[in-house]
Amino acid sequence: MTFTLTSSLIRRCFTTAPIRTIIDVRKALEHHILLIKRNDPAKSRVKKFQSRMMDDSRDQVLIPLKSSSKEFTTKYINWRNNVRFGMLLEDLDTFAVWLAYRHNQGEIHLQNSEDFEPITFVTACVDHIRMDDQYDIVVDEDICMDGFVSWVGRSSLETSMQLSQNVNGVTKKFLQTKFVIVARDVEGKKSLPNVPLVVTNAKEEVIFNEGKEGQRLRKLNEECSLLNAPPNESEIKVLHDIFKKNIGSG
Repeated sequence: MTFTLTSSLIRRCFTTAPIRTIIDVRKALEHHILLIKRNDPAKSRVKKFQSRMMDDSRDQVLIPLKSSSKEFTTKYINWRNNVRFGMLLEDLDTFAVWLAYRHNQGEIHLQNSEDFEPITFVTACVDHIRMDDQYDIVVDEDICMDGFVSWVGRSSLETSMQLSQNVNGVTKKFLQTKFVIVARDVEGKKSLPNVPLVVTNAKEEVIFNEGKEGQRLRKLNEECSLLNAPPNESEIKVLHDIFKKNIGSG
């Protein structure tokens, strides 16, 4: 898995300059989605992008464990004084949807939501998560989420994200993940097209091709699933061997 989140971008999360928090992102998404659900697709006044680059969706958002109220932080800390992993997944899910909107509709929080084409994004799957199990998340230090849209298909797209913390002046990246997001109409009944993603250099092409290969493998796994297709000849033999073994040991 390849990320192009540079150290300078990560450092921005831990400077004194204002940066969005997950609280800001959640409020902006709730407001935007509430308004666009009322919109008429035929009357949307914001011109749709012809294409977008990876840098267009790239963003950094803080999970403010250090600077927020106790009411906020207690949601993240369990009785063992560890960060709840489920809360991090929930924030990553929100961040992935935020990146999908940034790719398709730009800076939605700076524009009139009533002018946008109605579209919603839902998480199709978590492609994978890689976590540094040697790192103990510090419960009273902010967590920085970095991410961007790394691959785009017709109605699905991939977001690449990572989490890091700055402790005693040292930044530690401790989690990397990819979420697959799909575009739907506001009723969730049909898929909608994404704005195409264009690559601008060889490094981005590698990232894009990784996403494309990931999509191919997901489709292959789905096609081969026993939920969608009967077992093939070799799988039937394996099942039969297991059956005979169980009978023999009964």
